[in-house]
Amino acid sequence: MRLGSPSRESRRGVRCRRFSVSKHKDLRPASVKRTEESFIQYEEIDRSFRKSAYPSAVEIFKLVQLTNLPPSTIKAEFSKRRQSYRDRHHLPEEAIVHPYSLPLFGALATFLHSQHALLKSAVLCASIATLWCAQIARRSLADQLWTLSQ
Repeated sequence: MRLGSPSRESRRGVRCRRFSVSKHKDLRPASVKRTEESFIQYEEIDRSFRKSAYPSAVEIFKLVQLTNLPPSTIKAEFSKRRQSYRDRHHLPEEAIVHPYSLPLFGALATFLHSQHALLKSAVLCASIATLWCAQIARRSLADQLWTLSQ
């Protein structure tokens, strides 16, 4: 078996020592894995947070029943989420997090709902205008026929 040169062996040892030292420095604590039940609990809180950043007493009560967490924990979770939203968007500490500024579908659902209401009212106005025009046309036609018959 061929022996490597002393310089190569010394370099190999340095690499190993350097690696082991850096490995200890960079060692991060293992992330805490959430259980399936815990994941479902926090998913429910996330879903509720997307609807409103400031839950009502009724909403907190529903979340208590769904997640089996105490109300104080749920309030603290909402507070943490509001603060992380402010930090992420560089908002001041006292800024109110509005539902339309919340991530994902909250604002989109509100917008679509308002557009649906506008569309329904536009269709209603158009149908009333069409009926009114048809009634005027029928009256004028009836008047013309009556004058012709006389």
